[in-house]
Amino acid sequence: MDRKVEAKVRTVLVVDSSASDRELTTAALAKSERRLKMIAVEDGQQALDFLTCRGAWKDRLPISPAFVLLDVKMPRSDGFDVLRRIRQAPELSRVPVVMLTSSNGHEDVRRAYELGANAYIIKPLVVSEYFNAIHNVASVWGALNHSPR
Repeated sequence: MDRKVEAKVRTVLVVDSSASDRELTTAALAKSERRLKMIAVEDGQQALDFLTCRGAWKDRLPISPAFVLLDVKMPRSDGFDVLRRIRQAPELSRVPVVMLTSSNGHEDVRRAYELGANAYIIKPLVVSEYFNAIHNVASVWGALNHSPR
């Protein structure tokens, strides 16, 4: 992609170890009527590589995504670790992070907010409700929200 065009595209980072959930989430985002470029990765380490322009992402422009959809339970680096590291990095600390997970435990919700999550959404089990939830997230964080540059 042309670097000038890349700078104008609003990116969403989808981080989920489940291939079917990544596919469902990116399909829901694509259908949300928002002009967003979806990047989907399967674990926390890949997410951190994308966010910090390392590894496979070393040549991308260091532009923060419009928002991150982050699962909790993942291999290598779980969602809490990724969230903590995002909030500790000055260049990433203001990126909106929406936890999108099947975990509904009080402790997980509490911990996510203590680490700086902007929202915590439990994945709906009904596909139409899942699409609706993603549409709402994309509306708020991908269109209505204005983050500082």
